[in-house]
Amino acid sequence: MSAARPKAGLVLRRATLSDAGPVWQCRQALLDSSAIQTSASDEPFETHVAWFSCAVNDSVRLFLIIEKDSNWLGYLRFDPQDTNDGYRVSIALHADARGSGMGRAALMDGCARAELAGFTPLFADISVTNQASRRIFEKCGFIPLGSEPSSEGFQRFMRERQSYP
Repeated sequence: MSAARPKAGLVLRRATLSDAGPVWQCRQALLDSSAIQTSASDEPFETHVAWFSCAVNDSVRLFLIIEKDSNWLGYLRFDPQDTNDGYRVSIALHADARGSGMGRAALMDGCARAELAGFTPLFADISVTNQASRRIFEKCGFIPLGSEPSSEGFQRFMRERQSYP
């Protein structure tokens, strides 16, 4: 499988405390659109900031910000699974960045960085109604595990092990 060519001006950088606001706004926009499902849908900003300050300083989590030409586009997270067996990948982009190829390029680059840093194996839980997300993850080397979605309407994907020079 060939790697996605990085988009000109696309940058992935580690999240800092100053990203708390944009991450919260991006997350709220996704919640409002029903693109994601979570129990934290009514999370106040102050609660988010407390969680976020721990998340960006957590050595077992990789939290990246996606930017293009110094404009904040979204975020990419690699969170340890509850079972301590791999990392769950999630990506969120502002609506105006979707469909531009930025998500795929960011996911490909972010997964390569995560794997080189030892964040493996990588998994994604994708809503069966989110075909765009499914296509992006599949193009980045994720394959479905099993054919049936969970009772919550998500299907689990795992990234095939990549080799790097």
